[in-house]
Amino acid sequence: DAVMIGRAAMGNPYLFNQINHYFETGEILPDLTFEDKMKIAYEHLKRLIDLKGEHIAVREFRGLAPHYLRGTSGAAKLRGAISQASTLAEIEELLQLKA
Repeated sequence: DAVMIGRAAMGNPYLFNQINHYFETGEILPDLTFEDKMKIAYEHLKRLIDLKGEHIAVREFRGLAPHYLRGTSGAAKLRGAISQASTLAEIEELLQLKA
């Protein structure tokens, strides 16, 4: 068996877990909640910061955020705000998350 994965994995890194779970059990996992997706997005940003520093990581994350927000009500407004963010603190406030 094989699966081809493309852009579906952008902003959806839990897709790999869902696919593995399906192959192992035959059970389809439910989609994650918006809150869970935002926690994963935040963890992604924190790891980018560890790797590249805050300035570069936040700029890169602004391009990744729309993928995490896809299909969410009010996503356009939030995407616009994130695209203007320049610090981790600003994104934390927008995502209403603290580690």
